[in-house]
Amino acid sequence: MNNDERNTHFQCFAALLWKELETTISEDEHFLYYFDGIQVEAIRRAIAQRAYDLVFHILDQSPYGCLNCGMGTPGEIREAIEGMPDMFTFPAKGR
Repeated sequence: MNNDERNTHFQCFAALLWKELETTISEDEHFLYYFDGIQVEAIRRAIAQRAYDLVFHILDQSPYGCLNCGMGTPGEIREAIEGMPDMFTFPAKGR
């Protein structure tokens, strides 16, 4: 597995989620402001990695044979993920 791909492929999604967490949590608690830049990057990287892992799991465990992305081998699943765009905005609510 290419760890760089896993670390960075969904980094925009991770940044979006971090911003949402800041907005949501900072209304009541201010602990997010105590993280320094290195910690924030580590948290965002962890979020991006887990987003990648979730997509891999969904494609691997789909009852429909990897949702038409090939035979469903780990390499083919990784290739399918590499072709997916990152998420730059969240979908509209109610979608």
